[in-house]
Amino acid sequence: MDLSRIKAKLETGFYNRISSIFFKAYQLASYNEYANSPGFISQDLQSSLNVTSEDVLRVYNTYIKDKPFVLTSFVPKGKTELIAENSERFPVVEEAIVKMKKEEKKAATEAMEIVKIPTSFDRTIEPEKVPARSLQYRQSGKRSLIMV
Repeated sequence: MDLSRIKAKLETGFYNRISSIFFKAYQLASYNEYANSPGFISQDLQSSLNVTSEDVLRVYNTYIKDKPFVLTSFVPKGKTELIAENSERFPVVEEAIVKMKKEEKKAATEAMEIVKIPTSFDRTIEPEKVPARSLQYRQSGKRSLIMV
């Protein structure tokens, strides 16, 4: 897959992720938490779009080429011709999947200990509804702030 197609896929995914207000808020909160700025959302996308073929080759040559690695080879049972060259078989113990009878399920469920977590308020009472707050994005020095 060429780099321009990968970038297009990344950009499309980025905009799809922030297409709803919920996920946009989640993304902004994540950037605020991990990058100390909700405004980092723009820089993050641009960083991905700025990657060049030379960057990819540099990273490949630095971290991947001629470095030790582990290759796993999962193939369907009986299809040994698909196994990666020089593979070593790792013994996998297959557990039998058995459908439980209703009585066994009931006994297993009754044997479970359910611990109730103590709480300081009555969860049967619905919280008071408050008007929705508006968000304002403001640039302040080095940090971007979301004002509520």
